[in-house]
Amino acid sequence: MVRTITAIILAAGSGKRLNSAIPKQYLKLGSRTVLDFSIDTFSSHKQIDKIIVVVNKLHHELYNKHLDDKRLEKIIMGGETRQESVYNSIRNRPHTNDDIILIHDAARPFVTNKIISEVIAKLQRSAAVIPIIKIRDTIRGINDNKVTRFSRDSLFRVQTPQSFYLEELKNLYKNNPDQIVTDEACFYEGKDNKIVVIPGTEQNFKITTNYDYEMAKMIINTKKIIRTGIGYDVHAFDKTKETESILIGATRIPYQYPIKAHSDGDVLLHALVDSILGSIGHGDIGEHFPASNKKYKNMNSEIFLEFALKQLNKVNAKINNIDIIIICEKPNFKNYKTKIITKLAKLMKIDKGLINVKATTTEKLGALGRAEGIAVQSLITIRL
Repeated sequence: MVRTITAIILAAGSGKRLNSAIPKQYLKLGSRTVLDFSIDTFSSHKQIDKIIVVVNKLHHELYNKHLDDKRLEKIIMGGETRQESVYNSIRNRPHTNDDIILIHDAARPFVTNKIISEVIAKLQRSAAVIPIIKIRDTIRGINDNKVTRFSRDSLFRVQTPQSFYLEELKNLYKNNPDQIVTDEACFYEGKDNKIVVIPGTEQNFKITTNYDYEMAKMIINTKKIIRTGIGYDVHAFDKTKETESILIGATRIPYQYPIKAHSDGDVLLHALVDSILGSIGHGDIGEHFPASNKKYKNMNSEIFLEFALKQLNKVNAKINNIDIIIICEKPNFKNYKTKIITKLAKLMKIDKGLINVKATTTEKLGALGRAEGIAVQSLITIRL
């Protein structure tokens, strides 16, 4: 049978030390939760076959509210302790002899693909692999007012993910039900050549206190990359025909002449789509939906917008703001700008405050000034 590598993300803790009404794994870092970061990293790693999240039974509603679990194999209910949570996730799990388990704390949102790769690779020469960070501070023990100094040369902080062979770990849990462990590597302590250590990273810290959470938010803010995209489209009116309304920004606007177009002629959505695609360097609407293709004839432009938004999601980009300007003599958009904003926000699943729609004329200059057509320019900023 083929070896399976499964990542178990422990998210059953209550996070009492953070003193937050919301458990720390569901707190927001930017637009995502702390837990989202770990799930995203493990799901993007090519060697990880399956992901299991262990959730506190009291937090199930929180989990469903904040997370999309379509990438996960299953959700496991956690126990009263870390030991119970881990054992709940592995005890009934079928396996082959060389199946691998990675166990990671959800409160460590900045785990890297490099660390994941190393804990998998190094397991070939051991029974357990753990990332460690050397302690730089002087360490002293204090007991009954007696102070003892420890040599920091042999002291390290231990991180996750830690890797193990599933069959051996299951047996260790089963055969040592009363052993208290702070992590699964405790089962292997004192045994020659059982544990291999790899360098961890300072950024892979665990969010435990409010200070840790503030540090995490600072890291997110410094990682943002801002990009800009511009879109422009123009369409003529077909004055040989008459209609009751035209479609602008997926909103019906009363006007007597229809728009000449291959699709539905929504000039605003076309400009918006081009600005989105431009912000991520993904070409333009004509490349993806050429007018020469008959299948796009009379197509609803909301489909084009849905495609562009999917491209944004693929590169994990978030919208900062959108500024749109409609240029025409007729029709008058004074009473429709708010309706357009509301419709766009609904289609894009973003806050209305991120969208601005303006309308202007060319003071009767040129083709637009002669009311021969309508143009729209869209400017978008995103953060990666």
